[in-house]
Amino acid sequence: ITEASGIATASAFDVGATTTINTNTTLSTGTTAALAQADEFCVGSWNGDGSGASSVVSVSNSFTIPTNGDQWGVSPRSLLAYKVLAATTGVESTATLRDTVAGTGLVGCYKAAAVASSAGRLLLLGVGK
Repeated sequence: ITEASGIATASAFDVGATTTINTNTTLSTGTTAALAQADEFCVGSWNGDGSGASSVVSVSNSFTIPTNGDQWGVSPRSLLAYKVLAATTGVESTATLRDTVAGTGLVGCYKAAAVASSAGRLLLLGVGK
């Protein structure tokens, strides 16, 4: 469960992408099409097949792994990261792992609600197990 503040309340979902990765140490989310607006909240997620004793090394493109976002050490293996955007270009992130695994990655971007000031308006409130 992931909770964020400042997301539009109607027609919030904008774009997404997904990939399936055959055994590798990097798992991509895939790259989205261009975004409808510059201020969006994107969530990337990865899952692995459970092979090996893999652990997460990093995620790319300024995505942030929140507290409880890294569940790669338990079964099912999963990872969540997010990014608040300020541009309309397509979005992608990769998770780099210590060992090779097969898995999937996805990213979804959500429009921010319209407000008078944009300072600090998109915020991740929490991630639960």
